[in-house]
Amino acid sequence: MESLRRPVAKREGSTLGKRIVHSLCGLIALIAVREATHAQQQWEPAGLQGERIGTIAVNPDSPNVVYVGTEGFYQDTTFHPGWIYKSTDSGESWASVLGETRAVKIVVNPIETNVVYATLGHPSSYRPGVVKSTNGGVTWAYADAGVWWEEMFSGPLLIDPHSPQTLYFQNWGWWGDVLYKTTNGGDTWSPSDSGMTEYNQRAIAMDPESTRILYTGINGSVAKTTDAGQWWFGTGAVLGSIVKVLEVDSRNPNTVFAVADYGPAPYVARSTNKGLTWQSMSFDTMGIRWVFCLAFRPNSPARWFAGADDVYTSDDDGVHWQLMSPSLGGQTIKVLAFASDGSVLYAGTYSSGVYRYNFITGVSVRAAVPEDISLHQNYPNPFNPSTQIRYDLPDAGFVSLVVYDVLGRKVADLVNGIREAGYYSAIWNAANAASGVYIARLVVSNEFGKTRFTKTTKLVLMK
Repeated sequence: MESLRRPVAKREGSTLGKRIVHSLCGLIALIAVREATHAQQQWEPAGLQGERIGTIAVNPDSPNVVYVGTEGFYQDTTFHPGWIYKSTDSGESWASVLGETRAVKIVVNPIETNVVYATLGHPSSYRPGVVKSTNGGVTWAYADAGVWWEEMFSGPLLIDPHSPQTLYFQNWGWWGDVLYKTTNGGDTWSPSDSGMTEYNQRAIAMDPESTRILYTGINGSVAKTTDAGQWWFGTGAVLGSIVKVLEVDSRNPNTVFAVADYGPAPYVARSTNKGLTWQSMSFDTMGIRWVFCLAFRPNSPARWFAGADDVYTSDDDGVHWQLMSPSLGGQTIKVLAFASDGSVLYAGTYSSGVYRYNFITGVSVRAAVPEDISLHQNYPNPFNPSTQIRYDLPDAGFVSLVVYDVLGRKVADLVNGIREAGYYSAIWNAANAASGVYIARLVVSNEFGKTRFTKTTKLVLMK
């Protein structure tokens, strides 16, 4: 692949005394919890102030690890180029991992999380293209053989969470738009847009359960494929302008949102039957000119967030929207990204860097690292064809997570490597496995190879 350079005491007392002490302790604890909840449920600056943020990607295994691409900006007559940055502490500090470029989109491989892809656009010190890192951003190389770049602009990039060697990429230019697909992690790409008669592709989305179903924005409408891009057809959506945002509800993939710029207000349409029919939503009554992004909060049914001239929320699947409280004071929001468990929301602004919002559930605050090693029951269970297996590590260790059949034969090797302390999850795509009972086995070893923990859980595949 074509390489890129990297810029550089317990006390006894009376019963009454104990009651008084307990009451005071309870009152103090309640006040402390309320103060902690109030303090943590606020937007916090998360670095890169003054930068124009174009894309954010959160490591699905470790929400403390965040990648950000900045777009660059002019100050007077001087252009300040964009960079790709990485944080390993939720935005407390950032390191530049690729400089003098503009990242249009960054995605992280959900199984091998050190594998990161980015699309580069104009203006940049590098040519536009798809680049890939296999070591968490330390080094990068082009991974776009087969993509035609003559006068082209980079567009959206999408990775299949069940089969992460498969990615989709859109670009456009003077000679038209092309949707490309790779099934080998970017080694080679080929066009995957048969059936399209309208272009101006600026957005793409995937059904999280059936990843052969995809949607793409075309000129004034939405196209759909049910065979992983072999053939596309129109859905009948009428949006009046170029569709720039597409999102599918991760909990209910029947729900699809599409956003187009249309006159004095954005045109937002929603389908609740996978694109068969569409209905207009209510953004046109809120005085909002543009909607730049939509994001669905994981593990929170019907909760949507929109980035516009601030952050807006909907608790009823997009029927009604309201300004998020607390707000960001009128900041223009270009991108929103959640941690995989929905505990943290990152917002990328037009000119003020990154902000972070920590969600608090009830009165308990999740520890930064787990207290014990644990293997959780997979979800969903039974499942078809994929399921998520979560595990927790209180400190670093060598992790092996393997799926076996009931005869003890290895079926899938999900994790095999060193992991830092944190909360993790792995996805098993059993599309090629037969129905039945399987065993997931987690083994955690220390630096000397001695086993510290082992546990198994049953997985039920029903096709």
